[in-house]
Amino acid sequence: MARPKRHNADYHSHDANMRNDPRIKAVRNKFSHTGYAVWNFLLEVLTSTDHFKLEWSELNIEIMSGDFDVTTEELGEIVDYFIKLKLVQKEGDFLLCKKHIENFSGLITKRENRANKTVSESLNPEDMSFGKPKPQLNVVSGVQNPQSKVK
Repeated sequence: MARPKRHNADYHSHDANMRNDPRIKAVRNKFSHTGYAVWNFLLEVLTSTDHFKLEWSELNIEIMSGDFDVTTEELGEIVDYFIKLKLVQKEGDFLLCKKHIENFSGLITKRENRANKTVSESLNPEDMSFGKPKPQLNVVSGVQNPQSKVK
């Protein structure tokens, strides 16, 4: 059975100068550390959701407010401010961050290319034994790993 396709990520980078973005400074000014924390929590949630989009429903707001340790009213007010600052966008019933999705474009492209690769491209006739393909053990993944953690 094939591995299920993934439409999210395990890791996102946190820019070292994120706090200096004028929009984030505005969030910090208006909501203090709570606004900055909610911004980072929201990025983490968006990273783990399918297609980096979050259903913005009453139930999800309640769950996230409990997780983020803010009231549902505070969360709604903070996210509305994110939308006003164009940090996040609301499309229908979904909340997303276009910049965040753009940051994952390399990962998305790599996954699409891997999915589009046909069996005939990945097999050599010499690798065939008794009519069945041998697994390729010498396949090395690309140098670019958008989820690597460099220390």
